[in-house]
Amino acid sequence: MGLIAVLEERYKSHEVERAVIENAGHHMIELQVNDADWLARAKKADALLVNLTTIGEHELSRLPACRAISRYGVGYDNVDSVAAAKHGIAVITQPAVTVEEVSDHALGLWLACMRQISSRDSRVRDGGWNVETPASTRRIAGSTFGIVGFGRTGRSLARKLSGFRLDRIVVYDHHVPDVEVRAAQCEPVSFDELLSVSDTVSIHVTLNDKSRYMFSRDVLFRMKRGACLVNTSRGGILDEAALADALAAGHLHSAGLDVFLRENPAQSPLLSQPTAVLSDHSAWYSVQGQVELQRTTAESAVRYLDGDRDLSIVNQDLLQD
Repeated sequence: MGLIAVLEERYKSHEVERAVIENAGHHMIELQVNDADWLARAKKADALLVNLTTIGEHELSRLPACRAISRYGVGYDNVDSVAAAKHGIAVITQPAVTVEEVSDHALGLWLACMRQISSRDSRVRDGGWNVETPASTRRIAGSTFGIVGFGRTGRSLARKLSGFRLDRIVVYDHHVPDVEVRAAQCEPVSFDELLSVSDTVSIHVTLNDKSRYMFSRDVLFRMKRGACLVNTSRGGILDEAALADALAAGHLHSAGLDVFLRENPAQSPLLSQPTAVLSDHSAWYSVQGQVELQRTTAESAVRYLDGDRDLSIVNQDLLQD
């Protein structure tokens, strides 16, 4: 029988998690991120459920009983997985839960950009009609769509793109065999080729030391002129200031972004770009998806404490049994 602490600041209720945890014979406590003593209260916890809170060496060193951190979602850049392994703590993600929602959102941002839906909506509300938009409206059929990262979400998006009569769907992911890319009716290409031929580029990679600022100023200005960029992964994958410059200069047609360098990005230069379509890190969300995510995150912690290791443990190779 273990103690599982919930450190989560976005959801109104954690009764879904409580049902999972208590039905499995464990106990649950809820912690508030803003409470100065949350670490002291978590001292005896065998596992943590964590959303956006940063968990680094400072926090990990004060969690002597913790054996697992179950992260709400697929990203884990707010949890130091290497330091966690040194403390014998597994970091677990839920990569399969909100795949449909995120790929839907990427598709929606792309359509909003290509059809200039957001700017037309604003102009109609302001009394305009049949007015020019900040960027031209593009035909989708016959264009080339590039996907960077061909995991679950990238593959889901590729499947949904199949009905748009695109000329090509090209993919860059050096972790995925070419045969798997071709089996999904896509073309494996190098990163440079993808940048040069894609009319739209959609990013679906995990943020880590290798992918941080993967879309640097140099890379953004190497993209095909007039291309659209979509990012539903993590804000740190691209240089926001450089992207704003690329949009302002007309090098890129538009950008659809759900993630930023900082949550609630009041100072982001992208806010002043009329050809950027922005949303509030909500690509993961649906009513059904949130419930499933809460349940799965709790189940992962319970399963780990009960001895199951058939989970998405991102620091498995660093853990010593």
